[in-house]
Amino acid sequence: MTKNPLYNALLASGYVGLVIICIFGASKIVGNEAESLLFPIAGLSVFVLSAAIMAYLFFYQPVLMLIDGERPAAIRLFLRTVGIFAATTALIFFISVIVTKSRTPAAVEPQKATYRIEGRQVTLGDTSSVGSADSPTGTTQYFGNEKRMDLNADGREDAVFLITDAPGGSGTFYYVVAALRTDAGYVGSKAFFVGDRIAPQNITVDFANGEGISIGVNYADRTSGESFVVRPSVGKTLWLRFDPKAMEFVRKD
Repeated sequence: MTKNPLYNALLASGYVGLVIICIFGASKIVGNEAESLLFPIAGLSVFVLSAAIMAYLFFYQPVLMLIDGERPAAIRLFLRTVGIFAATTALIFFISVIVTKSRTPAAVEPQKATYRIEGRQVTLGDTSSVGSADSPTGTTQYFGNEKRMDLNADGREDAVFLITDAPGGSGTFYYVVAALRTDAGYVGSKAFFVGDRIAPQNITVDFANGEGISIGVNYADRTSGESFVVRPSVGKTLWLRFDPKAMEFVRKD
């Protein structure tokens, strides 16, 4: 190839990445279709092609240098190419591990997914989940008022509902969350704060406002400055839209 080991190693890494992207894309298109004779033929063909390309990238220039009598330089070029390729592979693996750990894990049901509440991740159980070290005595519970809809236009039915978070004091904080359905299961969103010790009513959905899906959280609250011992009696609606890329709700003015 070239006498620059960095170029050779990066080209090899780029080819590997291209093959993985193509395989991943093909699996998305084919899905779980029944296997045929073409699949093992295609797999073996990719393997043979990859072996030929890698041999060219790693051995072509060193072999030419050996033929020209430049044995030490040929060995150095080969070893440096392999070393840079190994370092690049290790870096990609390290980044993959970090990205995987930072992702919110998927769950089989929205009520068992993991949600981000005020900077901490909380996984709901069948009925409740003990908070993290930030609130060791608190619990987070599935409240309800669930609505099913497709929030990210992928053809899957997602869920929107309320949860409560009691971090250990006298307050009971209500949040609205979303759970997006993926191939791996349900992935929870960032929780949006609705109110403290309110009286939730229901969740409404508006599809006909020309701005995508609008989600309205209806609840009863108290007037400004009113004591929490007073029963909530003031009807309110919190209108939100959901950003599937950021996995969070945005308040609508």
